[in-house]
Amino acid sequence: MGKEIKKQNLLSCLSKKENKIRSSFKNYLIFESVFYIICSMYGYWNNTAAQLLCILFALTGIYMLYHCAYKKHGTAFLSLQMIIGVPWSIIRTYSDCKEDLKETPVLIGFLLLISLSLAFYYFSIRLRRVNKKIQQYAFISSDHYRKAVDSMNTAKTIDELSFRFHEAFRECPSHFSHLLSPLYEDIKKRLLQTESISENPTS
Repeated sequence: MGKEIKKQNLLSCLSKKENKIRSSFKNYLIFESVFYIICSMYGYWNNTAAQLLCILFALTGIYMLYHCAYKKHGTAFLSLQMIIGVPWSIIRTYSDCKEDLKETPVLIGFLLLISLSLAFYYFSIRLRRVNKKIQQYAFISSDHYRKAVDSMNTAKTIDELSFRFHEAFRECPSHFSHLLSPLYEDIKKRLLQTESISENPTS
């Protein structure tokens, strides 16, 4: 399914508003990169090795967000950052500089970090919804989904339909399995109507 999905324009399922959400997230990552570079340069102005290490660490995390959440339309790493990454970053920063918060530049930097963290949650929650839509579109465009649809559509009886539905349900990724249920119900209703007509031809 992976090779097939690459051939498709998955972003074609998005509205202009959803594409703007993706662009806003990318712009946020650019701004965050600049922010962390400046903070690293200021925080370790007399230690070049520490500067480079902090910049490398920050940019690696930002690139992983870009690659996993923006480019690959994933949600797992994004969720992990929201649950663990951002809170850890705030706690770690506060722990490191709490005695220097009386200095205006340090206080401003810390408040900017809080603001950036809140912005991260805002942009990430919106992007996560968009990525869920892209993932669903990728699944319903896949050979696996089409084969499941074709298999259920050719069922002649309710029992046969139920067997093919459960078979497709087992093979389907768990977070997409609910997409098969509406199709199952529609075909089941059609078969019930057909059986009713067959049993009562004069009605």
